[in-house]
Amino acid sequence: MTLKTKIKALVTAGKTMIGVSGEAFRTLENSFIVDGDVQRTWRLLSDIKKLSELLPVDKCEINLIDDRNANIVVGLKFGIMSLKAGGTIRLLESQELKRMVAEAVLTTGTLKKEVESEGEKPEVSIVVAVEIEPVSEKKTLVKYRMEFNVEAERLKKIYESILDYKFATLHETFVEKFNEALKEV
Repeated sequence: MTLKTKIKALVTAGKTMIGVSGEAFRTLENSFIVDGDVQRTWRLLSDIKKLSELLPVDKCEINLIDDRNANIVVGLKFGIMSLKAGGTIRLLESQELKRMVAEAVLTTGTLKKEVESEGEKPEVSIVVAVEIEPVSEKKTLVKYRMEFNVEAERLKKIYESILDYKFATLHETFVEKFNEALKEV
């Protein structure tokens, strides 16, 4: 199944986000209100270099290819384990001041050999859909949905552990950093 077939257009029905592919092994949705108007919030969300600095990971390197594509290397530690992955990010859809959909395809560097030796792809696809809407003149609601697609059983277990263990903390840290960064936009 091709990426275009898998990823449906992001549709908004009232306040509920619907879509991306519906085939993910794990889907996370959340929202938060930021202290910035829609224009400033959109500028920050659209600046992939600045946004990468806000990600609550131990390492994130972004190399822009063009205005819709970038290479990425990410490192995350949790407990005594660390995970390192590299790959690409591609902007799939963008409706200025409203929503964007991007996909990151990462090949895990940490467990690549083990996963390949089991005959599975060491690949993780993360589709992220973001919508913004004004709450007031100086506040914006940011809603997001993340779909994780992983074929390798070993990687599924690891990503589930990370998401179960760290998601709330990662979300809170990102929101704090995002609000701080908005002051400079």
